[in-house]
Amino acid sequence: MKLAASDMFRMSRVVVAGNRVLTLTMDFALKTGDEINPSITRPVEKDQFGSSLNPVFRRLSADRAFVIEVANRDPGNTWPLPSFEMRVFRTADGTQVGRSMVCGGFFGNGCAADVESRGNFVLLGDLKSVRVYRVETGGVETTLTVPIKRVDAVAFSPDQEWLVVSDQNDLHFWRWRDQAPVQTIHVGRKIDCLKFTPDGQYLVEGPNS
Repeated sequence: MKLAASDMFRMSRVVVAGNRVLTLTMDFALKTGDEINPSITRPVEKDQFGSSLNPVFRRLSADRAFVIEVANRDPGNTWPLPSFEMRVFRTADGTQVGRSMVCGGFFGNGCAADVESRGNFVLLGDLKSVRVYRVETGGVETTLTVPIKRVDAVAFSPDQEWLVVSDQNDLHFWRWRDQAPVQTIHVGRKIDCLKFTPDGQYLVEGPNS
């Protein structure tokens, strides 16, 4: 099993789920490195309008039970505007949970996403705002109440109560379920990766990882 260095950057294309290594195009057995049948259904390469979905990002939930996949849609000949879709899957069997969430624009620099432990909500930060989506309906549940300069990373806490956003040189902490006031810490540097420890007591940061 060989993975190119380009497959391991901040917007990760590779995740480890149980005994599988999931890439955007194929799966591998973790112990042997052998290629195995994909557990997640790949998006249709082209639809009737000539547009196609190209997966660019995956991330596991804190409990490793769910994975979010983000795919950019190339406009094709008749699709009016660029967009991207977010889908949530169970890592145990690869089945999709809820509905696909469609957003305008491309998912790239200035964008980040996470899925909460129970697979019910998705956290998205893009060039417009930071939003929480309900996976069951595909609709927006709530929006971060402070203006954003640039999203570099986002994360849900394991207890699903907090979300954190890396915004240029600041970190925003929000107890989003009860709409508490946003707490902002000025860290004075760019943080490209955020992850809570399993007990939720610590927040880990990393550059370009």
